[in-house]
Amino acid sequence: MVSPIYTIAIPLGAAFLLPLFEKVGKNAAKALVLAILGALTALPISWLVVWVVNAPDLAGLLQMSSLVVDTGGFSAPISIRLAAGFGEALVLALVNFTALLGIIHMLARTQAKPTGKTLVLLLTLVTGVNGLILTRDLFNIFVFLEITSISTYALIASNGSRRAYEAGFKYIIAGSIASSIYLVGVIYLYRLTGSLSLDHLPRTGGSAIALMLLVTALLLELKPFPANGWSLDVYQAADPGISAMVSAVGASGVLFVLYKLTPLLSPTHLRIIAGSGAVTFVFSQLIALRQTDVRRMLGYSSTAQIGLMLLVIGSGRSMIPTLVLLGLLLGNHMLSKAGLFWITDLIDENRTIASMSDSASLPALARHKPLLVAMIGILLAALAGLPPFPSFWAKWYLISALVPNGRWLLVVVVLGGSLMEAGYLFRWFTRFTKSLDDPGDVHQERIPADVPVTTRPQTGTVSSRSGKEALARQAAATVATIQGTPRIVQQAERSVAISGSPIPTIIATLVLVVGGIAAAVGFLAPNQELVLLIPLLVLLIGTLLDMGRIASKIQLLMGMAGIGIYSWFLLPALSGISLVFGLIFLVGGLLQMIALMQRKGHQPGLAVLVSTLLFSLGNLLFAQSRLGLFFSWELMSIVSYLLIVRGRFASGAALRYLMFSLGGAYSILVGLMLLPSGFAPHATSSLWAGILLGTGFLIKIGTVGLHIWLPGAYAEAEDEISSLLSSVLSKAGLFMLFTTAGLFIEPLIRSMPGVTLAYILGWLGVLTALAGAFLALFQEDIKYTLAYSSMGQMGYMLLSFALMTQLGWINSMYLATTHLLFKTMLFIAIAGVVNRTGTRLMYRMGGLISRMPVTFFSVLIGIIALSGVPPLTGFGTKWMLYTALIEKGWYLQAGMAFFASAIAFLYLFRLIHSIFLGQLKDEHREIREAPVWYLIPQVIAIIGIMLVSMFPNLLIKPLEMAIAGYFPQTIAWDGYTMLSTLGYWNGNAVMYVTMGVFLVPLVWLLVTRRKHNRKVSQFNIVYSAERPDRPQTTHYAYNFFAPYRSALGSFLTPWATRFWERVLSVVRVVGSSTRRIYSGDGQTYALYVLLYAIVLMLLLRGGN
Repeated sequence: MVSPIYTIAIPLGAAFLLPLFEKVGKNAAKALVLAILGALTALPISWLVVWVVNAPDLAGLLQMSSLVVDTGGFSAPISIRLAAGFGEALVLALVNFTALLGIIHMLARTQAKPTGKTLVLLLTLVTGVNGLILTRDLFNIFVFLEITSISTYALIASNGSRRAYEAGFKYIIAGSIASSIYLVGVIYLYRLTGSLSLDHLPRTGGSAIALMLLVTALLLELKPFPANGWSLDVYQAADPGISAMVSAVGASGVLFVLYKLTPLLSPTHLRIIAGSGAVTFVFSQLIALRQTDVRRMLGYSSTAQIGLMLLVIGSGRSMIPTLVLLGLLLGNHMLSKAGLFWITDLIDENRTIASMSDSASLPALARHKPLLVAMIGILLAALAGLPPFPSFWAKWYLISALVPNGRWLLVVVVLGGSLMEAGYLFRWFTRFTKSLDDPGDVHQERIPADVPVTTRPQTGTVSSRSGKEALARQAAATVATIQGTPRIVQQAERSVAISGSPIPTIIATLVLVVGGIAAAVGFLAPNQELVLLIPLLVLLIGTLLDMGRIASKIQLLMGMAGIGIYSWFLLPALSGISLVFGLIFLVGGLLQMIALMQRKGHQPGLAVLVSTLLFSLGNLLFAQSRLGLFFSWELMSIVSYLLIVRGRFASGAALRYLMFSLGGAYSILVGLMLLPSGFAPHATSSLWAGILLGTGFLIKIGTVGLHIWLPGAYAEAEDEISSLLSSVLSKAGLFMLFTTAGLFIEPLIRSMPGVTLAYILGWLGVLTALAGAFLALFQEDIKYTLAYSSMGQMGYMLLSFALMTQLGWINSMYLATTHLLFKTMLFIAIAGVVNRTGTRLMYRMGGLISRMPVTFFSVLIGIIALSGVPPLTGFGTKWMLYTALIEKGWYLQAGMAFFASAIAFLYLFRLIHSIFLGQLKDEHREIREAPVWYLIPQVIAIIGIMLVSMFPNLLIKPLEMAIAGYFPQTIAWDGYTMLSTLGYWNGNAVMYVTMGVFLVPLVWLLVTRRKHNRKVSQFNIVYSAERPDRPQTTHYAYNFFAPYRSALGSFLTPWATRFWERVLSVVRVVGSSTRRIYSGDGQTYALYVLLYAIVLMLLLRGGN
């Protein structure tokens, strides 16, 4: 194999020869640079290929003998030794490859192309970093540190701006202090040991004080908090291409030097390094939350990522395979961060994405450059540690090592910092995806006052005309207010031009994706879970189809065919509860996709995201390990976020959904780590495992207190997607509760055996049902009404599950299945109404029964099934629920559930009255029935509801078999009659009785009185005064339950929303207060560096 010394000699020689090549021509100089960097990338890759082919496994690969070169004809420690093992080769390949892409990016720019001097400095920088990675001599490390630092100073100043000169000067000051400390440490160590070779120092012994100086200097080079203000100015002021090199290339070499020093360090040294990394990771993320300048935000993120890698290095040599984690995190950081810096440079000189406040240009970029925005999304997801990218697997590996070792503080640091990072990164991403008239905040209804606020008239009377004008103004204001968003002036799109070639960014993105998939194969293959990668394959195929602009109908048909094949082959392998939810996820998902067929033309991302989401839900059924479950759960969360953010006003709601989903996923992650025997259906374990897992699942359900994401996500998503979220996705958390039910039966307090986690879940369930009904009662927006209604229904399912009895579990799954049907009917029916009327406000509808009869019948069946009145499925649900509650002795919960059902009937009555009854509005006289693609799933759901209502045993008996063996038998069957200890229920008889009481007399009346029937015209009614001139004046629908609001207003206070907003406010205040230490003054930054060095040396002195 080629000697490692060439990775230093070649770029160093080329840097000297480059001016001569430039005399020949600029293209020759550029070709030389590209050829050199290509060779530097190929060399370590060739070593890796040989080692991978010859190594039996990963452990053998890490133990392969290194390539060693002793310079000067002598052996170390007399000579300087260069060594290239697996770690060095991996980091060299990443560094040189990133540098190659970076120079290609800079050369491809239409403006500010690098000069010959800049290319020389870039080659010098690469030489210094390669030397840092390879050398085994401490003084030689100092030499390469100086080469790297000097070239970096010059590159920063090459921008030529005043801010760049200032940032470079600050860099020089901080670098000089760090270099001086390092040099003193080298001298001191050589004085004590007589050697500077890393291969000999462990045998000859070392000095804690000298090592303290070396570690302090290297940490300062890595820009730790709070001694990193100078580096943030660099990221903001320097040329973006240079910032990418500083972040991705320069820091990597120093980080690897610190890794090479770890065999010399004591456990105390390592703990201090981990502590410094943890502090840097958390505070950098905190400060970045309030950052609006994108490049400075990326600078904070770079500092945070380096802090995370310091935490990994300092977490202990024996606890985790540091090199594997470091390779995953470093490669992920280098490519994603460099790619994001390059993207900020691709935009023209008006810097349209340099500020997140530029709301006019960012959506324009999304519409005109979708590939660029897709790359931004991929790079941000990789940086945030989402699947399937390398950082996801690294964080899994890190948490799986920290939790068993009781490193709880570090667990909180890693997951808390990761959550904050996802917050500010995707806050930026939502700026690209939102519409121009979306203010980017979470929208909530505000009901306007009954009396318009007008200027007090000068005279004592108000004319009739002025009163009408005031009412007209109030009506206009009401429409603007209740539509869910503040009125804003729509901004004109700004033109967006790309300055340069996106090819380097595309390559970096592809490498990240391929690397993530390769890591996924490596992590999932040992547990035979490669089937879990099917959603990624679907995502890839769908992306290619979107790039080919294939019509959405064709993509949806292909997706439905794929899900059908997937279900046909895999569902028969399931049984019991998994099979029940498999049918809900996959068959129910297919039902939702029918409505999407109404879309015309090309709908980018729609079909592929829906298909990927359904396959991800299917993955939950087949996951056999903790990693497989967490991977599937996170993938489901990110794909559902991408579906929600497609809504016109959904950017704020989608971001809130993502934050709660990730918070829940991290809770699940820690809970899974507390399972001693790994993830298995119905595993039992510690109380804390149940609490953490339960919290994560309850967030997905939308339990009261954790529900604030739900109304906005369901309501602001596209209409068909709202149905998918409510009918199908909401059951994911419930399924996982069933799967881990054994965790919730242990007593919380030994002296109170009845107080278990299940008991707490029961109270949360009934409170969720009550809160959902209350909140749905006063909504003017029909989609918000249905969203809160879904929340209430999930509360009933949770309450039934928490009973931990046979009848309770049967009812929970029975309601989950029927909820799929009637919520599909309601959401898709309302989607048809919105499609035809152009509004979601109930008081602006009315009288639609004559124009949309099929939709009316669907909604009628849906609200009967939901309300719990006979003869449909809801009646059986309520009977089983109340019977199970009374058998359990939960009388108070039964009373509250009954009260919630009564409230639900009120908002359901308002729904059908406001939309379909009353007077038809003038503007709706010509509307037609909903599109046929909306009607098909409604008709299928109606058939399902009627069938289950007529023959409930068709569903209940399979559910009874699904939970056989879990609980004692408490119900029996006598034909169609279900018998319990408290009574019986015969759904078949109830249906016949209802038909006899209502349907037969109706038919008789229609037949016998048909000659005397006359349809009442719109205004053929009696009035006490003048005849109304418009239908709106005869249809009372706005603020329908105003008296109830007056009586129950205190119960409607959004305490949960206020609590979480206060938490966010506190976090932001802490971040803003901490950011004040960055004054921009170079002397202050120098003082911070010195104080940090002093404090760190004092702390590390304990390692002696």
